[in-house]
Amino acid sequence: MTCSCSRPKARWRRSSPAPDFEKLLINTDESGVDGGQEEGESTLIRESNRMVASTLSLVKNSKTPVAISMTLMQRLTESDVKRLTTDRNVPEVLRLSAKKRLSSSQH
Repeated sequence: MTCSCSRPKARWRRSSPAPDFEKLLINTDESGVDGGQEEGESTLIRESNRMVASTLSLVKNSKTPVAISMTLMQRLTESDVKRLTTDRNVPEVLRLSAKKRLSSSQH
C-alpha cells in the first residue's frame, strides 16, 4: 500500500543570503583616501566587523577543527592573536602557533 500524502516535501532554505565579499571592500578615490561615508558604506563596515567577530569566535571555539582554525587565524588582527596566546580554552597547537606568529612579526 502506498501513501498518497498531499503534504509538500520540506526544503531547506538559507535564512539570509550569503555575504558578497566584493561589496565589503570600501571604495576609495584615486588618492587612496576614503571618501566621505555614503549610505551603504556604514552597513558594509558593520558587516565586515561582524565577519571578523565570527571568525574570532570560530577560532576560539574548541570544537572547530584545528586545521580550519589555523587557516582562519591568518585573518585575525595582531591584538586578537595576542589574546589567543593566553586563552586556556584554545587548543595548545593554536596557542603555540599564535605565539610563533607574534614573535615572527616583531622581528
